[in-house]
Amino acid sequence: MTRARVGLNVHVHPTSFEFSTRVLKVTKALSEGGVVDRTIVIATQKPGLPERETFAPSREVWRIGPPFRGGGSRAKALWFLTWSAQVFRQLRRESIGMVNCHTLSALPICVALAAWHRAILVYEPHELETETITSRGVRRRLSKVLEGVLVRRAARVIVVSDSIARAYEHDYGLRDVTAILNAPELDTPAHDGPNPVFRDEFGIPSDHLIFMYQGDLSAERGIPLLLEAFANVPESRHLLLMGFGPLADDVKAAAAARANIHFRPAVHPSEVLQFTRGADVGFALLTDDCINHRFALPNKFFHYLHAGIPVVASDLPEMRAIVERYACGWNLPGTAAAVAELVARIDRGAIEARRPGVLRARAELNWGRESARLLAVYDSLLAPAGG
Repeated sequence: MTRARVGLNVHVHPTSFEFSTRVLKVTKALSEGGVVDRTIVIATQKPGLPERETFAPSREVWRIGPPFRGGGSRAKALWFLTWSAQVFRQLRRESIGMVNCHTLSALPICVALAAWHRAILVYEPHELETETITSRGVRRRLSKVLEGVLVRRAARVIVVSDSIARAYEHDYGLRDVTAILNAPELDTPAHDGPNPVFRDEFGIPSDHLIFMYQGDLSAERGIPLLLEAFANVPESRHLLLMGFGPLADDVKAAAAARANIHFRPAVHPSEVLQFTRGADVGFALLTDDCINHRFALPNKFFHYLHAGIPVVASDLPEMRAIVERYACGWNLPGTAAAVAELVARIDRGAIEARRPGVLRARAELNWGRESARLLAVYDSLLAPAGG
């Protein structure tokens, strides 16, 4: 089919754009789907990374600086205002047809850019940012007011789970908020099957089980629970943690102290699935301490399923619904004792019993299907009036 096209599409995502898998997938879908001619991702500068980089045909990233060098909330706010001004200055003479905003913090500059260029504005936050663990008190109230005013300037709002979509509709009186799951692309069958990378690297026997966590090494992702639990499980149960974050040193210390705990640095997003196939079971844990966590569907949850392994997930609504619908893993409460008890109980038979559900979830929850739904949103958005 012939689609209405946008010339230049700008995506504003204030990170260094090293592990931005969602933005990579969305921009690829819009580019290869014929929605946009050219894409610029606006990111933040980081030492060692190029200021401008072409990462795919007709797609590039502009890292705008200076890098944030730390400090309190006032210093961060001042830095962000400076960064936003630099973004506007560098883009004001571009001929922009559509602006995609990926965070609440960037929404003011995105609204300004869209107004200046008379461009379409699409708001697609990756989480429920006004309901995170760090958004409390006055900060939460101000964030709600800011988002409630500016979100109405967006032509479309696209989020990552059904619960978050309903929250936006309820909180701001919006209609037709669309949930596009952050599922991976479906690999070809030739890439299926276990990968011995972890067993070879850490000398893990073939009859031992590998339980994997990949992603942000932080308390809210259940890292302390996992370290405590695996200090009290049979030695044939191994914990492999792959990622980076504030608890990386704690993980390294636990790995040095215990033979069944292992650490590996994060790998490039394109390699995540390949490495994840080196595990037998994956962990997708979140602390039940904010609405954002209750409504979340973390990337890693889908990565495990696409790697062909069942998932142990927190007993939170969105992850519970998928685990129950497909019988592709286990849900459990967030205690170290519950983790240890379940890990000790899981064996090869239990893993194989869940494999049909894993494969069915993998076949149905993938970026091929989600990107088709995404393109349908843009077909509707860009359709000529009365067409």
